[in-house]
Amino acid sequence: MEVLQLVLSLCGILGLIFFMFFFLKKLQKGGNRLFQGNRLKVIDRIVVGRDTAIVVLSVCEKLMLISISPTKVEKLSELSMSEEEYLSIEQTQEKKTFTFSEVLGKLLNKDDKNQES
Repeated sequence: MEVLQLVLSLCGILGLIFFMFFFLKKLQKGGNRLFQGNRLKVIDRIVVGRDTAIVVLSVCEKLMLISISPTKVEKLSELSMSEEEYLSIEQTQEKKTFTFSEVLGKLLNKDDKNQES
């Protein structure tokens, strides 16, 4: 009787571990959609340090480049393109090999030219 109870407990724990594994895997794949609001979306993200990331954020149809660190969140720039234009750059990036810094440089240069005008 004790052996049966031990085996059932072990099967229950293993089942719970497998359930959590698949649940977390599913959450990781669709996590952005689960936690996004109607007007606020994370479009792109790159980790640049241990606790630091640069994020392209869509806020009410405007794109913003922000940096996130443990101590602060800072707006770096407001990009002068739509979400569709940014995503089309990403698609061409798959066909041609651009680095993130090249795309970021193009976006910031375009934004700087618009601010000077």
